[in-house]
Amino acid sequence: MRSVGRTGHVEQKSEPPSCKSFYCAKCPELDLVTELPTADAALEDLIEAIQDYAKEYLRERDRYTTSLNRSHHLPYIEAIAACKTDWELRTLIEIKHGLVHV
Repeated sequence: MRSVGRTGHVEQKSEPPSCKSFYCAKCPELDLVTELPTADAALEDLIEAIQDYAKEYLRERDRYTTSLNRSHHLPYIEAIAACKTDWELRTLIEIKHGLVHV
């Protein structure tokens, strides 16, 4: 499999004390982001978003590969599409956890 740069970030967003904390999971290479109450939920949602985006990209390949802001996603999409199981996709993603203070 071709090696591509890979990151997934899970960060806790600090809110005022009256607000509930949320975790933000993002994949900057594919311009995807999600925000949910737990880190695990945010990560699971991001993985689902990555899978859904890859399927859509491949269905609309001509549109995405000619788009100025999406054409560079193709190597990532091909690597994602080559994953046969969720576990393979998880091993493709490098997960970094960090706490963000606002």
